[in-house]
Amino acid sequence: ISKTVVLKLPYVRYLRLFRDLFPRDHLVLLIRDGRDVVESSMRSFRKGVFRRRFREYCTEWALATETVLRYRDEVGDQAALLHYEDLFSDAETEVGELLAAVDLEPDRYNWDRLSALPVRGSSDTTKGGQLHWDGVARGSDFRPVGRWSAWTDRQKNMFKQIAGKALIETGYTEDDDW
Repeated sequence: ISKTVVLKLPYVRYLRLFRDLFPRDHLVLLIRDGRDVVESSMRSFRKGVFRRRFREYCTEWALATETVLRYRDEVGDQAALLHYEDLFSDAETEVGELLAAVDLEPDRYNWDRLSALPVRGSSDTTKGGQLHWDGVARGSDFRPVGRWSAWTDRQKNMFKQIAGKALIETGYTEDDDW
């Protein structure tokens, strides 16, 4: 019996170990627009040990993204790179392509359940202002893309300075004119 194990890690610091630990397995690298990552992080971690300054979140995203891109370039098509926004806007197409890319049979997937998957850990689904990881039904007003659009010019310029190159390299924009 063949089994599939899915591991989700929010950090890429041990990415280079993947091939040593799982030499015959597939790797899926999921990236998200850094501007939305920074905005969501600012909303989610206003207090506590994970709280950071805007500049620090920008730097974290840029460094992590550069690590992902370098690793993907090293391993080539052994790693599938997906954009979160594509999954959000057209999950069925993206998941179908992903399943085929990692040698899983798309016809064995329960497609009816895809649209009913809950949202977990979103800054938009807090309980009493606190981030939680309980699954919440995705409402029609759930908009995880473009959260950064209310940024000030100062925030935009700081992000461009720190992470603009990575944003361009991931295809989220062609230049710094946004």
